[in-house]
Amino acid sequence: MYSSLKRPLPEGMPRHSVVLPDDPSELYASLEAQREPDQTMAFLNYYPQSDPGPNTADTLAVLLTSPSNGRRYDLDSEFVDRELRRVWSTVGLPEGFDAFAAETTILDPEHFSRAGSSGAPSMGRFGLCG
Repeated sequence: MYSSLKRPLPEGMPRHSVVLPDDPSELYASLEAQREPDQTMAFLNYYPQSDPGPNTADTLAVLLTSPSNGRRYDLDSEFVDRELRRVWSTVGLPEGFDAFAAETTILDPEHFSRAGSSGAPSMGRFGLCG
């Protein structure tokens, strides 16, 4: 998911973060079985407006590793909501995602199918719900 932010993330927030699940082997097994994991791996990419480039607001990209099962996810999906809350808490951000996000869009999973496996949104062997 890609969000323009209402306000900057707290001072000192890393520009790029990876949040791992408590049990990476469980994540791998669930992705191999094409089922949603209990916890996933997430990538956060923060781009303050002050960075050189076209952004007119602070932006945040949150990519969640998801199974290549052809399912489409959105902000109302239980999996996305649960993992977004876990990731937000893990990186120590105050309040919730909604307190920062002004406008959010989900990149069409078909974008990832061009470089991944046939028949399912994926990047390499695993999909990114982002």
